[in-house]
Amino acid sequence: MTADNATARGIPAGNDVPARESFDAFFTRTCPRMLARAQIFCGHRQDAEDAVQTTYIAAFKAWDRINDEYESPEAWLYTVLRNELSTQARKRSKERKVVESIPVPHDPTPEQTADAMAVLEALAALPPKQRSSLVLHRLFGLPQEEVAKRLGIRRSTVAVNVRNARQTLERLLELNPIPTESARDALVAHGRLPHNWTVVHRDPLDEKLRAAERWLREAFEDSPEATGRVRAALVAELGDTVFANAHNTPPTDTPPTNTPPGDTPPPNTPRKPAWLDDWQGENPR
Repeated sequence: MTADNATARGIPAGNDVPARESFDAFFTRTCPRMLARAQIFCGHRQDAEDAVQTTYIAAFKAWDRINDEYESPEAWLYTVLRNELSTQARKRSKERKVVESIPVPHDPTPEQTADAMAVLEALAALPPKQRSSLVLHRLFGLPQEEVAKRLGIRRSTVAVNVRNARQTLERLLELNPIPTESARDALVAHGRLPHNWTVVHRDPLDEKLRAAERWLREAFEDSPEATGRVRAALVAELGDTVFANAHNTPPTDTPPTNTPPGDTPPPNTPRKPAWLDDWQGENPR
């Protein structure tokens, strides 16, 4: 796992991730990041918190295995969150275009806040499938074929969704498009970025999306109400011991589940994602 690829996925690299930590410490450290990513994806506070809650329930139930088998438990967490948000997007029956009241970081510049709010409002203007396709492809780094599988639509539909979402956001945010139309056409056709794309061409839309996500993460860190609601929901679902035990070992009365290869398992029995094995390779955007 390289530091660049980990950072590209929004995951702390190298020394930023403790070798082993309690579930309580892990939750406290990572929850603002999960809430920020979920909020960027769906734009609805309750939907975002529900997805994050389900993700941490799965993490708690598999905590010992995650700590033993995964170099970065946070990478596992992003994968389960991505799966949960994808499932949520498939089931969503109506559009949610209202930008709800969200926390604001304590010390942002006026420009940072204005930029972040502009991005959130522009995302809220997108149809749900366009927003889901764009965020899965650009922020979660999934190839378009994989996005199609997650959302239950054709890859050609994903390509159209990503292209239309890009055009709308570039217009609303007054951004210059990626440098060449031929390069953009190749991106849509092949479903992933060339390995050196971010070095040769800085994508202004990607930079805006990631800056808005950082702003949201800092807001959730500075305003713990949302994290507190997720914590309370975990206690209600799993009991007081979820944050009481120093090592946070889940109950042992449930036998371990061995998940065979195949499609993504249910959230309570997540398996190691395939891309972790070849993280040294091409960034699958």
